[in-house]
Amino acid sequence: IEFSTGRILKINKSTGAITVSATTIAGFQGLDFDDAGTAFGHNSSGADKLYTLNLATGMATLRGPSNTSTVTAMAF
Repeated sequence: IEFSTGRILKINKSTGAITVSATTIAGFQGLDFDDAGTAFGHNSSGADKLYTLNLATGMATLRGPSNTSTVTAMAF
């Protein structure tokens, strides 16, 4: 996911080719998946909040504040 544009990118592991899957809000600094395959992203642009992301549509659903402004990556 690109920080400045919000573009959600797919990378072909075999060829390295990159395609745009969708576009969401800009400012995400961290993207990971839970055990069920739900994508979570931390948006540090402004209020530092946690979102779930629909990677096909780009829809970002607010889940709440992260209470930190220092997240630069995340992992479950």
